[in-house]
Amino acid sequence: MRWLAVVCFTGALLLVVPALLTVADESETPLLWYAGRATGFVSYVALWASLFTGALVSARGVEGLLSRRWLIEFHQQWTVAGLIAVVAHVAVFVAHSFSDITLVGALVPYTSDVMRVQIALGTVAFWGLALVAISSWLRAYIPYAWWRSIHALSFGMCILAFAHALQAGSDALAWPARALYLVTAALTVGAVVARLLVAAGRRGRRA
Repeated sequence: MRWLAVVCFTGALLLVVPALLTVADESETPLLWYAGRATGFVSYVALWASLFTGALVSARGVEGLLSRRWLIEFHQQWTVAGLIAVVAHVAVFVAHSFSDITLVGALVPYTSDVMRVQIALGTVAFWGLALVAISSWLRAYIPYAWWRSIHALSFGMCILAFAHALQAGSDALAWPARALYLVTAALTVGAVVARLLVAAGRRGRRA
């Protein structure tokens, strides 16, 4: 029943969304342009939240302060939200007639006729993060060492997404965007450093 509901919901979206995008593109107000920028920020924040909570899951020093179960749940939900937001981000700009971004250019790296490198950074980041998410859903069927190796890609993919946001985003020079990028980057570095320090401390005690 759950899969049937997902299929029905997806079918309804495929029927409704294209018509809505067409109407928005023909509007005198640049609705799709605003929507593309908004979904870009939403996807960035969601993917950052996924990375941040994922780093905290492995940093056992937060035990007692934050629920590990809550962190895992938060990490998984933000991952799904981030990927959905990225799909919406791509769909909006592909539907926008003035963006000159095609579906192939958005999904295949280095094939876009506009902002080839900037868009390729986002494309590679999306497929890499999708691979990480799929490996997590299939974790029970994948050897743990393979899963760990695939999951480690998330840090590099988020760096690519960050570079994409800085280079392709039209609002990257605005101070609210700069503040967002600075705060999220600082928190991520802090979480990763805390995770490494906790891991080093455990190894030291075992030695």
